Amino acid sequence: MEGILYPQWAVAFPRPFEEKIGVEFKDDRVVAVHGRGMEAEVIRDLVIGGKLEELGCGHNPKAPRFDIYPAGPNSPGALHFGINGPKESAYLRRVMPNWEEPHVHMDLVTFDSTVTAGNNVLIDEGFLQSLRDPEVIETAKKYGDPIELLEQFPV
Repeated sequence: MEGILYPQWAVAFPRPFEEKIGVEFKDDRVVAVHGRGMEAEVIRDLVIGGKLEELGCGHNPKAPRFDIYPAGPNSPGALHFGINGPKESAYLRRVMPNWEEPHVHMDLVTFDSTVTAGNNVLIDEGFLQSLRDPEVIETAKKYGDPIELLEQFPV
């Protein structure tokens, strides 16, 4: 992964970020964190030198659209970028003492990303396009209204 990611939230933070924070990657490693506030300082301490270990996509159409739990978002199309930092975080140990993941792991979250593979749009502004696949819609019809089941996210 190369470039700058602008996460909107991160695990262990009580609310979405108030300022724009840029996490810069080169060769799958975090080389810089751009931003000036307390949130940027905490992220900087957690992930500078860390490696991108996972990329996850939420998949539950009934999960709240703009919410996270201790392992990232569940809303379909919301992404989490899992980074293992170079050292244990005192911040994570303090705010999430019983977390199931090691205190070196940070999940950065975006809700409105667009992801493409070649000419295919997989996620469009945070919406998982496979929810509009004809086979998915037909399967959803067995359980009720597919629009209600697949596209009416709790807020």
